[in-house]
Amino acid sequence: MNRREALKLALGATAFAALPVALIDTIVDSDIPDTEFAQLLRPKMEKILQQFVFEPNDELTRYHVYCQIQNFLYTIKKGNGISDYCIICDETNNPPSIIDKNQLHVDVFLQKIHSMVHVPIILTKS
Repeated sequence: MNRREALKLALGATAFAALPVALIDTIVDSDIPDTEFAQLLRPKMEKILQQFVFEPNDELTRYHVYCQIQNFLYTIKKGNGISDYCIICDETNNPPSIIDKNQLHVDVFLQKIHSMVHVPIILTKS
């Protein structure tokens, strides 16, 4: 599995398809191992979403889901784990056809931080 496939698996096909190509390239080209990024974030977000099973897919529930994931990702951003994120959980990705299927769609877009892999040390003698 290559990085692009791992990212698609981590974010889900809908969120991956909506990502700008430049953001996909940024994420794919980073130095974090292929699945580590996904393995760290996806299970925690799924655990957050488990709290809302059997809740109605209405504006209030979507707002609470948004706030919970926002708090989680803000903490990661504050700790320099990601450089930016975007969460979509509203009527644009939860139209009546999704609500009628008893589903809730949350699209999460992440931009990872590029970390230093090599720091050259230059010594000069004076």
